[in-house]
Amino acid sequence: MTITREYGTTIYSDNTISKVTKYHFDSLIELREFWQIGNEDNQDGKVKGVWMANLENLSITHTAYVSSNEYFEYIDSLDDDEELLHCIACKSFTFSKEKEQCSNCGSSMNLWSEEE
Repeated sequence: MTITREYGTTIYSDNTISKVTKYHFDSLIELREFWQIGNEDNQDGKVKGVWMANLENLSITHTAYVSSNEYFEYIDSLDDDEELLHCIACKSFTFSKEKEQCSNCGSSMNLWSEEE
Protein backbone atom coordinates (compact mmCIF):
# COMPACT_ATOMS: atom_id res chain seq x y z
CA MET A 1 0.00 0.00 0.00
CA THR A 2 1.15 3.51 -0.76
CA ILE A 3 -0.28 6.66 0.75
CA THR A 4 -0.50 10.13 -0.74
CA ARG A 5 -1.66 13.25 1.07
CA GLU A 6 -2.85 16.52 -0.37
CA TYR A 7 -4.08 19.70 1.29
CA GLY A 8 -6.51 22.09 -0.32
CA THR A 9 -5.64 25.61 -1.40
CA THR A 10 -8.33 27.46 0.58
CA ILE A 11 -8.49 28.18 4.30
CA TYR A 12 -12.09 28.77 5.37
CA SER A 13 -13.42 31.25 7.92
CA ASP A 14 -13.65 28.49 10.56
CA ASN A 15 -9.85 28.05 10.20
CA THR A 16 -10.09 24.70 8.39
CA ILE A 17 -8.53 23.40 5.19
CA SER A 18 -9.35 20.21 3.28
CA LYS A 19 -7.02 17.27 3.59
CA VAL A 20 -7.30 14.33 1.20
CA THR A 21 -5.47 11.12 2.04
CA LYS A 22 -5.44 8.46 -0.65
CA TYR A 23 -4.50 4.84 0.00
CA HIS A 24 -3.41 2.84 -3.06
CA PHE A 25 -3.57 -0.97 -2.89
CA ASP A 26 -2.00 -3.79 -4.88
CA SER A 27 -5.05 -6.07 -4.65
CA LEU A 28 -8.76 -6.04 -3.96
CA ILE A 29 -8.12 -8.26 -0.93
CA GLU A 30 -5.86 -5.59 0.66
CA LEU A 31 -8.43 -2.88 -0.10
CA ARG A 32 -11.21 -4.97 1.44
CA GLU A 33 -9.27 -5.61 4.66
CA PHE A 34 -8.42 -1.93 5.04
CA TRP A 35 -12.01 -0.90 4.27
CA GLN A 36 -13.44 -3.24 6.89
CA ILE A 37 -11.11 -1.96 9.63
CA GLY A 38 -11.64 1.66 8.63
CA ASN A 39 -15.39 1.22 8.44
CA GLU A 40 -15.47 -0.05 12.03
CA ASP A 41 -13.51 3.01 13.22
CA ASN A 42 -15.77 5.28 11.20
CA GLN A 43 -18.91 3.72 12.71
CA ASP A 44 -17.48 4.25 16.21
CA GLY A 45 -16.91 7.95 15.43
CA LYS A 46 -13.14 7.62 15.86
CA VAL A 47 -12.43 9.03 12.40
CA LYS A 48 -14.18 12.10 11.01
CA GLY A 49 -14.66 12.88 7.35
CA VAL A 50 -15.80 11.05 4.24
CA TRP A 51 -14.43 7.71 3.06
CA MET A 52 -14.77 6.49 -0.54
CA ALA A 53 -13.49 3.28 -2.12
CA ASN A 54 -12.77 3.14 -5.85
CA LEU A 55 -12.78 -0.52 -6.80
CA GLU A 56 -11.61 0.15 -10.35
CA ASN A 57 -8.29 1.75 -9.40
CA LEU A 58 -7.96 -0.07 -6.03
CA SER A 59 -7.86 3.04 -3.86
CA ILE A 60 -9.58 4.44 -0.79
CA THR A 61 -9.84 8.19 -0.32
CA HIS A 62 -10.43 9.93 3.00
CA THR A 63 -11.44 13.60 2.89
CA ALA A 64 -11.65 15.68 6.05
CA TYR A 65 -11.42 19.29 7.09
CA VAL A 66 -8.55 19.89 9.49
CA SER A 67 -7.21 22.92 11.31
CA SER A 68 -5.07 25.18 9.18
CA ASN A 69 -2.49 24.85 11.98
CA GLU A 70 -1.98 21.22 10.89
CA TYR A 71 -1.21 22.38 7.36
CA PHE A 72 1.24 25.06 8.52
CA GLU A 73 2.97 22.62 10.90
CA TYR A 74 3.30 20.22 7.98
CA ILE A 75 4.86 22.92 5.79
CA ASP A 76 7.18 23.95 8.66
CA SER A 77 8.32 20.34 9.05
CA LEU A 78 9.67 20.25 5.51
CA ASP A 79 13.41 20.71 5.05
CA ASP A 80 14.02 24.44 5.63
CA ASP A 81 17.30 24.45 3.71
CA GLU A 82 15.73 23.25 0.51
CA GLU A 83 14.01 25.60 -1.92
CA LEU A 84 10.60 24.16 -2.70
CA LEU A 85 9.16 24.51 -6.18
CA HIS A 86 5.64 24.62 -7.57
CA CYS A 87 3.95 21.22 -7.95
CA ILE A 88 1.75 21.03 -11.05
CA ALA A 89 -0.48 18.36 -9.49
CA CYS A 90 -1.51 19.98 -6.18
CA LYS A 91 -0.58 23.57 -7.06
CA SER A 92 1.46 24.05 -3.88
CA PHE A 93 5.05 25.10 -3.36
CA THR A 94 5.97 21.71 -1.94
CA PHE A 95 7.93 20.10 -4.78
CA SER A 96 11.44 18.97 -3.81
CA LYS A 97 13.87 19.28 -6.71
CA GLU A 98 16.34 17.17 -4.76
CA LYS A 99 13.87 14.31 -4.15
CA GLU A 100 12.05 14.88 -7.46
CA GLN A 101 8.75 14.51 -5.64
CA CYS A 102 6.07 16.66 -4.05
CA SER A 103 5.97 16.23 -0.30
CA ASN A 104 2.29 17.21 -0.25
CA CYS A 105 0.72 14.93 -2.87
CA GLY A 106 3.55 12.58 -3.85
CA SER A 107 3.52 13.65 -7.49
CA SER A 108 6.67 13.70 -9.58
CA MET A 109 5.34 16.52 -11.81
CA ASN A 110 6.37 20.15 -11.42
CA LEU A 111 6.74 23.34 -13.42
CA TRP A 112 10.50 23.97 -13.14
CA SER A 113 12.95 23.38 -15.89
CA GLU A 114 16.74 23.34 -16.07
CA GLU A 115 18.37 25.99 -18.20
CA GLU A 116 21.42 24.65 -19.99
